[in-house]
Amino acid sequence: MDFTKLSERALKAMHEAIDRCLEKDLQNPTQNDPYYGVRDTADWTEWRDAIEAELTRRNLGFTPIIW
Repeated sequence: MDFTKLSERALKAMHEAIDRCLEKDLQNPTQNDPYYGVRDTADWTEWRDAIEAELTRRNLGFTPIIW
């Protein structure tokens, strides 16, 4: 996905959504529904890295998501 085409608002919303999904996974160690597999799927890391790179490029403040 090309995150450079997203608005600032959409970019921040996607970043926050990844963070929320990670938090839900951490609160659900039994991996019951809903379980997003944030730490189990490489796509999540790639999206996080690309979004954070774009946020940095645009000089937008954010809290990095730590796995």
